[in-house]
Amino acid sequence: MSDELEHVTVANILGWGSLDIKWLEKKFALAQHFGIGPDMVKEALDENGSDLTDIQAWIGQLLDDIFNQVTDRFEEYIIDTYSEEEQEPILLKLEKFKENFSPYINYMDSWFNNLMDEVDFEKNENEIFEDIKKRLEEQA
Repeated sequence: MSDELEHVTVANILGWGSLDIKWLEKKFALAQHFGIGPDMVKEALDENGSDLTDIQAWIGQLLDDIFNQVTDRFEEYIIDTYSEEEQEPILLKLEKFKENFSPYINYMDSWFNNLMDEVDFEKNENEIFEDIKKRLEEQA
């Protein structure tokens, strides 16, 4: 009997899959780089009236929070770094990019969307933003 209890976890009780849990752990490590922690995600889930026991809600909210934090900080970087003339086309593409983002759709295909999937988020912030800028400029 005690051997059976050793395998009882909150994840098992809630029906969370191990791959989803590993995905969350990996993305929370990235999220912390951008100032996002589990409490922040939980607060957003509470505000949205989401089910805190639904791992898909956690995944969607975390993805949404990372995306918004990265794109907001990217926008600030562009404004602080480039002239108004250089900013305009990048910021227009960024706005279109933001409008087309959906955490639930993108999670099924890729963890962000095609533009940000290949970004190396292990780099320093300026390198990340220059990479995003380059990818936005390459879009038609």
